[in-house]
Amino acid sequence: MSRAGGSCSGITSNSSNTLEYLPVKSLYEAITIPFLKVNRGAAPIDSIELADSIDSIESYMPLFVKIFLSNESSISTLPMKQGNRKINKPRVGVHTSIAGGISKSVERAAELNCSTMQIFSHSPRQWRQTAISAEESDRFRVLRNQYDINPVFIHTSYLINLASLSDTVLPKSIDLLSYEMRTADEIGAEYVVLHTGSASGEDGKGARKRAASALMKAVPAGKYRASLLLENTAGSRGDITSSIRSLADIIDKCNSDSVAGICIDTCHAFAAGYDLTTDEGIEIIFHEIKKYVGIDKLKLLHLNDSKKPLGSGVDRHEHIGEGFIGDKGFKKLLSDRRISRVPLILETPKKSDDDDKENLRKVFKMLGI
Repeated sequence: MSRAGGSCSGITSNSSNTLEYLPVKSLYEAITIPFLKVNRGAAPIDSIELADSIDSIESYMPLFVKIFLSNESSISTLPMKQGNRKINKPRVGVHTSIAGGISKSVERAAELNCSTMQIFSHSPRQWRQTAISAEESDRFRVLRNQYDINPVFIHTSYLINLASLSDTVLPKSIDLLSYEMRTADEIGAEYVVLHTGSASGEDGKGARKRAASALMKAVPAGKYRASLLLENTAGSRGDITSSIRSLADIIDKCNSDSVAGICIDTCHAFAAGYDLTTDEGIEIIFHEIKKYVGIDKLKLLHLNDSKKPLGSGVDRHEHIGEGFIGDKGFKKLLSDRRISRVPLILETPKKSDDDDKENLRKVFKMLGI
């Protein structure tokens, strides 16, 4: 399929139901300026209305838009809604690499047939902040719209520790979180996923209070378009967010719309003692989410099996179905109607290019996609 710019024509319609060509400068313009608003019904399509608002694409764009290239012998069909995605099924994606430029991550996600995605905005083990060019940001936006990848998540650096007592680490953490939020706005990502930090040897309540205070310095209410999600941890020594209630404690202390909700990592939850292999265990975690946060605040599931047993407190991801959660646990979880609209991101081990493909294949099969 050709995706280059150049002379293209978009399809429009006249009153006699014959097709006319609408000249545009590029494929992107053909999709967004103007786009096709189709009135569908029992009768054949008899009108296609031009609209001047790109914001309405999600509501009105049909499944396929056929673009006739200048030679008219070549037809390019661009999927605006991925054909294999079913209504009331969650969007599924993986954490993709930004090697070669941040926009490359979108292409990698699209090659895997992902409908959502997660990235690091820079090296997650460095404090150094990397500037992203306007060209790369624009290309990222265009490609994610082109491939209908939504929402987009940025996972913050592992170095951030908003509960730190260090006069060096805490201000650097605040600054780096601010950078992650700015980057999200630059590329149009909807969410930033955060591990708030740890405080070994200290009372968790005090550490969460400090983390909430630092968080609000980094993400003042109303400053960014992107929203923050707090992720649960595995329950290792010093963890302050291994339970749903502890996540809720920080959200309540922030009392800000900047924190949109939570991300639940299945490996972390299992390691922290939530038994995702049984109906009872799954019910317990959903009950706590509903009680302390609200089901509507569950914005993302990190789908990872666990190399370590239940309650181990050890964060070690495994391929789907090959760990202690197993196929049985994931089939139970993925059949739960309460996650039918919650995006799923896989962070499973990657030793080869086929690993993501195989893990996605398993999840797609469990979901019936």
